[in-house]
Amino acid sequence: MAAYLTAFPDTQLLAGSTEIGLQVNKQFSRPKHICYLGNVKALSTVKDEGSAWTIGAAVSLATVEVLLADAYPDFAEVLRRFGSPPIRSTATLAGNIVNGSPIGDTMPCLLALGASLVLRKGKATRTVMLENFYTGMKQNVLQPSEFVEAIVLPKPVANQVFRAHKISKRFEQDISATCCAVSFMRTGDRMTQVKVAYNGLAPSPCRAPKIEVLLEGKSATDVSADAIDAAIAASFTARDGLRATWAYRSLVARNLVLQFVEEAANAAQEA
Repeated sequence: MAAYLTAFPDTQLLAGSTEIGLQVNKQFSRPKHICYLGNVKALSTVKDEGSAWTIGAAVSLATVEVLLADAYPDFAEVLRRFGSPPIRSTATLAGNIVNGSPIGDTMPCLLALGASLVLRKGKATRTVMLENFYTGMKQNVLQPSEFVEAIVLPKPVANQVFRAHKISKRFEQDISATCCAVSFMRTGDRMTQVKVAYNGLAPSPCRAPKIEVLLEGKSATDVSADAIDAAIAASFTARDGLRATWAYRSLVARNLVLQFVEEAANAAQEA
């Protein structure tokens, strides 16, 4: 497959066809070359590497949902709300990533968990952190003939808190207004190694470093709504969209962070 892609760099890779099918039916796209990935065994497996999973590019969202059910239940729930069961059984994690929609559902979770991508071009491979993958709206660092071979997702570790939730007009099978994911280590009542990520707030899913700095080393009682509001305003350009106004998006973006932090603190007190 890698050799074919080297010979024909404009080849359209096809896995679940949940996005390409729309382009063909609605936009009348006609790719010159198509390479189907479903029969490429190396891309259809999940490898347990001890501290991480390596998820092949052709692994379906339904498979990933089952894989993460115990380790990251919030991520699994985001996946469960991703379209219908037939869609999840064919759509792939790599496809969602490469499609690069600003409101892609899986990327905030992956960004908050420090996921990386294994990229292949011919026989050469390189690893890129997902946070460095996007260069703009539906634009990324993939070179001609290069493709995503696998996603490397770290496993949870002791004292790690991971929370995520998707906001949409309809709870089931709808497009995000925004999805927020937060990961941090709980050290006493303090948060360290904080990662916060969103979709729907920028041209591509991204982390929010100003919010991360605001939370780093703090306890839940140190975090105020006004401070998060200021960090969001300093991080993103206000945009109204078809799915939500900026006022609504920024409000729920703030409230989700507050909710995750406060719930984690309450759970620690009860433990």
